[in-house]
Amino acid sequence: MKILITNLMLLALLANQTVIAQTWTQQTSGTTHNLWSVYFVDSTTGWIGGWQDTLIHTTNGGNDWIPQLIGLGDTNDFGSLRFINSSIGYAVGGSGIIAKTIDGGSTWILQSSGTTEHLSAVYFIDPDTGWTVGWNGIILNTTDGGNNWSIQSSGTTDKLFSVHFVNATTGWAVGDYGVIVNTINGGSTWNQQSQPTGVYALLSVFFVSTSTGWAVSVGGNIINTTDGGSNWNIQSSGYSRLNSVCFVNASIGWVVGHDGTILKTSDAGNSWNAQNSGTTVALTSVCFPDNQYRICSRR
Repeated sequence: MKILITNLMLLALLANQTVIAQTWTQQTSGTTHNLWSVYFVDSTTGWIGGWQDTLIHTTNGGNDWIPQLIGLGDTNDFGSLRFINSSIGYAVGGSGIIAKTIDGGSTWILQSSGTTEHLSAVYFIDPDTGWTVGWNGIILNTTDGGNNWSIQSSGTTDKLFSVHFVNATTGWAVGDYGVIVNTINGGSTWNQQSQPTGVYALLSVFFVSTSTGWAVSVGGNIINTTDGGSNWNIQSSGYSRLNSVCFVNASIGWVVGHDGTILKTSDAGNSWNAQNSGTTVALTSVCFPDNQYRICSRR
């Protein structure tokens, strides 16, 4: 079963589906704010963050969404959420904001990031070890659950929009002007990788192994590597702005984008097939828990 959650007033949308399902039904988010980022830890428990300190939470697969308060005021948006389990989670956003919860989002504690740069994305591989990236090429890393965050040199001043790690040492970040940076030592050093010509801002990156990954761009490009990023190849999407990519294994994945775009591949991206979302709003975040996915709008 797929479930589509849409906020028609501000065109915010969230969706979920099992991997084999082919239809969509609507749910109600309960908020009139744009929703930026979605993360589920299993098929029932998830969170969505958004505009003006918005956070909503479900424990029944989205049948009901309950507001939670991070407490940052109406001027702050959250760009990215990442939960390790049903209790521990992190959120990042404007002005260098990093917040952590240890009770499933009921209460949040601000952490000292040491920066005022906008933070676009956050990724943790365990409760203690994580990275966040943002504007002006900033990359921050923690190895103690966010008690201390340290700056890592990205080698770029371009805005970074997405970060993904496959283990404690190997990860990628992507951003403006198609920039791709990679580390194989936990971020002690980051090295730029070459991208195909004609690729604009990369908004999302996802790897299924140390060798195989995808990224998607403002111009509708899907790029793929099978050698850890030494070489990237363009896979045709036929669509304009693509905002988020996620795979459940080396073959099956989804991409979402503007105008209600949902694309699915079952052959590692050699072909991409459109699915009917039933909406024309921008879909900008996708997450797969237990072979189910959720999508929400980000802009």
